[in-house]
Amino acid sequence: MQRSLFPPLPLSRRRFLSGVSGLGLTGLLGASAWDAVAADLVEFPFVNGRRELATNFPQKGAMILQRTRPPLLETPFEVFDQGVFTPNDRFYVRWHLANIADAG
Repeated sequence: MQRSLFPPLPLSRRRFLSGVSGLGLTGLLGASAWDAVAADLVEFPFVNGRRELATNFPQKGAMILQRTRPPLLETPFEVFDQGVFTPNDRFYVRWHLANIADAG
């Protein structure tokens, strides 16, 4: 029977509290990093309403990504404030089949 080289350390209350407070401080310091990511997110006024802005679809600008397979992209609300007509690169995209034909 082999013995472990590293015996388990007993978890004391002091060690637990220092670890939890360290996680709390990490969360506070990480909030500014999350704000940088939040620029690419849209928050809707319903439960689970956070959506990301997708920019990786060909011939499309930044669009609200509702689902990936099949793709469902919606026009962001600020586009409607820019004029009467919706630009082609910001018009919604809706595929009904999961298999997308290749362009080639």
